[in-house]
Amino acid sequence: MAFHDETNMCYVGVPENSIKHWVSKFSARGYKVAVVEQMETSNEAKNRSKSTKATYGSKETAVTRELTQIFTAGTLVDPDMITDSTMNNYILSVKVCYEVHD
Repeated sequence: MAFHDETNMCYVGVPENSIKHWVSKFSARGYKVAVVEQMETSNEAKNRSKSTKATYGSKETAVTRELTQIFTAGTLVDPDMITDSTMNNYILSVKVCYEVHD
């Protein structure tokens, strides 16, 4: 696990085929887990940076990645990810609607 000063968070890379295992381990210890996926190939990133004439090392040359999922102990619903069968998982959703009166 490594700490990233710029974002003030720890990050770790795990194989995609074992994501359920690692999400359950980290969330059981109280961590929030975010899944960030690569959205383009390295060749696509090179072509994009060439078309924008980006300089090497700039943000424009990095492969595009996006946040795709967030897991917490309270939001796990996949039985394969819940390690403690006695743990209660509750989630609440509130929708607030305001009526405008003229």
